[in-house]
Amino acid sequence: MDYTDDACMVMFTMDQAAVMNGWANSLGFVNDATVCVPAAAPTMISACRLTPAFGPVDGSMIEICTDNGNTIDFIDMSTNGPTSWNWTFAVRSGDLVLGSNMDNIQNPSLTITRGTTGTIDVTLEVCDAVDGCTTITQTYTVNVVSGANCSNECEFTFKPD
Repeated sequence: MDYTDDACMVMFTMDQAAVMNGWANSLGFVNDATVCVPAAAPTMISACRLTPAFGPVDGSMIEICTDNGNTIDFIDMSTNGPTSWNWTFAVRSGDLVLGSNMDNIQNPSLTITRGTTGTIDVTLEVCDAVDGCTTITQTYTVNVVSGANCSNECEFTFKPD
């Protein structure tokens, strides 16, 4: 333990914290915890589990305007320290053709190479050294449009002085 009153003051070493977390995570009631205790409440005991999450929101309708490119960007929002990401992309219905069916980076972009409409399933498996791996699947309806069919996301007109 380091009791020196300085910027590096800690109650436990990293090794001590790992032993305590390992013990706490072995308890059934802690493994079932769904809320992580914020640092502002240090007197409570809690274990944080690896939780996969990503955007866009599940069930979203995604419009791809090919005038601006043909990709869908996925943002990892997983909590509690994932160290690896395995993404799987699959067309459930429609005429969409995907540029790839998997990726292993944290925030991938999926390219739609052909087609105009369809439903895709996106699965994210996140892993860490403590909890192992856990998975979430989300489904999206995708419409590919161009030109006048693109929605105008910004009603902005620049008028120079």
